[in-house]
Amino acid sequence: MAVMLSVLCYIAACCFPDYLTENLSRENAIGGWWSLLWGWLAVFVGGKYGFYFLAWYANVTYVLSIICFLNNKYRRFYCCAILTIALGCLFSFCPKIIVDEAMHTDDFVLAEGYYLWIASFAVLMIGGAICHLTRRKS
Repeated sequence: MAVMLSVLCYIAACCFPDYLTENLSRENAIGGWWSLLWGWLAVFVGGKYGFYFLAWYANVTYVLSIICFLNNKYRRFYCCAILTIALGCLFSFCPKIIVDEAMHTDDFVLAEGYYLWIASFAVLMIGGAICHLTRRKS
């Protein structure tokens, strides 16, 4: 149940914009699917902000944490889930975002997609912990 709720939250996150800049109206905002498909490239072209774009790799650790949870590897699940949340939160500290191929940057604000993305990680972590503890007691 925890995995299903988390994945639903993750899919919802992909349907909303991750961030908004001064030049992007809500109607023209980049959606979560775009960030999911191409976000990994920002690590390599992000320049001095590339470190913050390591947050994209939370998607990889998210999948690993689901696999560990489903295989009852709880110690690995907790490690991956904590790493997922930590990596995901890294993007919230980014001061600017690259907005075009010429490496121009702009200020931005986080939007619904980002918060749903982080919520999907938290739902998996909390739900997984509850499932683990209830299985352990019975």
